[in-house]
Amino acid sequence: MISSAGRLCQDNTTVQTMPGLTRRIEADSGQDGKRSHLGLAVAASLTLALWLLVGLLLVPCGATVPQAEAFDAPGTVRIQPAEATVDVGRTVTVEVRLEDVGNSYGLDIRLAFDPALVQVPSGRVTPRWDLLHSLNHFVIKNEANNISGTVWYAVTNIHPAEPFTGTGRVCAIAFTGVASGTTPLHFTYAKGSTREGAGMWPATADGTITVQSPAQHLVHLPVVVRSAVGP
Repeated sequence: MISSAGRLCQDNTTVQTMPGLTRRIEADSGQDGKRSHLGLAVAASLTLALWLLVGLLLVPCGATVPQAEAFDAPGTVRIQPAEATVDVGRTVTVEVRLEDVGNSYGLDIRLAFDPALVQVPSGRVTPRWDLLHSLNHFVIKNEANNISGTVWYAVTNIHPAEPFTGTGRVCAIAFTGVASGTTPLHFTYAKGSTREGAGMWPATADGTITVQSPAQHLVHLPVVVRSAVGP
């Protein structure tokens, strides 16, 4: 028979305790449980830290850690070189660059030039694929008008191409000098867009082309002096 002062253990043995001691044992048991939970939490944290360390050590040397998704940034469209020079009858090529753009998917640019000084014999620009996808794209407009003195180039990526971020060439334009003088290459319009179709308005940096007359080449001919011979 078990007295009220005793407790039955799991192995059916009786442990004699004093009534006043029972509450102390139960309190100690609660503290032990809290310490047990705290120990488990610390062990879990240490295990997670260890796995993270192992993961970093397993990254191959030179591998690139994925970066966060790029933010929308319109960037700057620029003529390069900013100041070009060409002789009359000769051709010079300038490039349109898009710099520091973020999460862009297409670009529409329009240029004005003086057709009395320079012209674009091909009537179009030459695309460059530093940023836009070389295969998954759609050219909306590619025209150089030598009467109005305008260039219009509009292009966009198409699925499955991803948005582009960074700096690179958009197109090249070959101009031929017609007459002496300096013509501006002025951006009259520049608009980008995101994949979702939101507009992006890049800053612009114009350029110039100076057309000069061909150098004059002087030809020095020998002078022959013939002296008179007497009889």
